[in-house]
Amino acid sequence: MLTRLGKAGVTLKAAKCHFFQEEVDYLGHVIRPGRVHVLEKNLRALRGIRYPETQTQMNRFLGMCGVYRRFVAEFSKIAKPLTALTSTKLPKRVRLPREEESKAFEELRGRLLAAPTLSLPRREGHYIVDVDASYEQLGCCLQKHQPDGEYDPIGCYSRALLSAEKNYFATEIEALGVVWAVTYVRSYLEGAEFLVWCDHRALQSVLTNMSPTARINRWRLHIS
Repeated sequence: MLTRLGKAGVTLKAAKCHFFQEEVDYLGHVIRPGRVHVLEKNLRALRGIRYPETQTQMNRFLGMCGVYRRFVAEFSKIAKPLTALTSTKLPKRVRLPREEESKAFEELRGRLLAAPTLSLPRREGHYIVDVDASYEQLGCCLQKHQPDGEYDPIGCYSRALLSAEKNYFATEIEALGVVWAVTYVRSYLEGAEFLVWCDHRALQSVLTNMSPTARINRWRLHIS
């Protein structure tokens, strides 16, 4: 590795280098062999944070949480009441929280404080894309088959529906959820075998004879 860095013209400062480590802090995360978790220092800061009083504080809070959004299922849905308070049409000073806003703040913070340890992707094994779609958001959880036979989460991803998408029929939204999820995690799935889980039986006839995105193959659909 050092030889390759030298050939590429990269220089390293010895005082900042750590070799043969089993745990590394990187961009707010703790990286261990095959695992990634939220940095404890940031969790301590999150425990002591108070409900934001200005839009700037709210943006900072949401920004910090957004770094770890893949640790939180349904992140977009939970954060929606708080995100609405950052609108440029509202005063810079945030009003006293209503029940839904206070609940969203506490739930988002609580989910992060209890964030699970995620797995890092492996070359072997196949993936499961667990898709959930509603009239509020699209979401999915990407899981990877492990040597012990279990499926460990790699990350949870979500986004709010666009205004036009809220006019879709239920089956259209469910199909959109599958296509969006597979496209979003495509960098993991390209060339790999994977299974899509969803809970809308009407999709069986819509998607079984087509690939959600071009050039992604070896996928199966499971309706629960």
